[in-house]
Amino acid sequence: MAAVTALVALLALLLAAAGAGAAEPRVPPADWLLGQVRALSAPEMEGRGSGTPGADRAARAIADELRAAGLRTHLQPFPVPTGIRLGPVNTLAALGPAPRSLALGRDFAPLPVSADGAVEGDIVFAGYGITAPALGWDDYAGLDVRDKVVLVLGGDPRPADPGTPFRRPEAYHYSERSHKIINAREHGARAILLVAHPGAPGETLPPLSGIAQPWAIAALVVTRATADGLLAPAGARLADLAEAIDRPLRPRGRALAGVRVRLEVSLVRERGTAVNVVGVLPGTDPRLAHEAVLVGAHYDHLGRGGEGSLAPDQVGAVHPGADDNA
Repeated sequence: MAAVTALVALLALLLAAAGAGAAEPRVPPADWLLGQVRALSAPEMEGRGSGTPGADRAARAIADELRAAGLRTHLQPFPVPTGIRLGPVNTLAALGPAPRSLALGRDFAPLPVSADGAVEGDIVFAGYGITAPALGWDDYAGLDVRDKVVLVLGGDPRPADPGTPFRRPEAYHYSERSHKIINAREHGARAILLVAHPGAPGETLPPLSGIAQPWAIAALVVTRATADGLLAPAGARLADLAEAIDRPLRPRGRALAGVRVRLEVSLVRERGTAVNVVGVLPGTDPRLAHEAVLVGAHYDHLGRGGEGSLAPDQVGAVHPGADDNA
């Protein structure tokens, strides 16, 4: 399913095989259906990203099919987000006894859901940033993070242990960035710094891509080296903080005396125009002229990848979307 919006198409495409008004509509042959899938997932459709030329071509192709089926067609334009890029100012600086500026793209990167604006505040280590009452877990218990910056580990506690409560299917979402960011915001934090677990294999800063809208909190990813540098004035190390939680499997957040940062995020959210494809087949019973049956589907997909893709390392490559929703 496309990540942004379901583009509505009144697609009674089954009529294409039987003809509008036929008494007994037939199921189209499999080769015809396959031809439709191939047409919509063809390279020239460029993955049908909302608001892109490829999606416009797909819309016109769908409208042609509806007209061929005897339906009246309309194209209804509406604005959609189409991408994101860095604005003029994106900074992160450590304050305190040893102030220093950190490098965008090397030490930190803003997330697409980040709010714009400047934040200055003390850092509080909030463990894994998880609040899960059903599991008896709250990384924010006893912490005052209002108007502060929280430093949060990625993933969930004791990540290599298949026996923790977080391995239950109903608990998987606690490891997701979305839970951590929203949970930080709900606890009153003004910004969140996410960092990979010290034991996680590899470490890369995420590329800025997607069409997500801001979530009313500044959100950045920092490297482990950056986190350790920020923690140094408090005499703390990321590996030790993680171990203090993972070994007993118990939350252990803490304030960090002397650890303070200033950050600023500026993101440009690009917008374009998409279209709903509408096909109308008038009824024949005048008694029901004031009623309508609405059949909806979406034809947009992920375009060239990014947010929502199952292949996050292939940003820029066409995602044909034969399975969603050609």
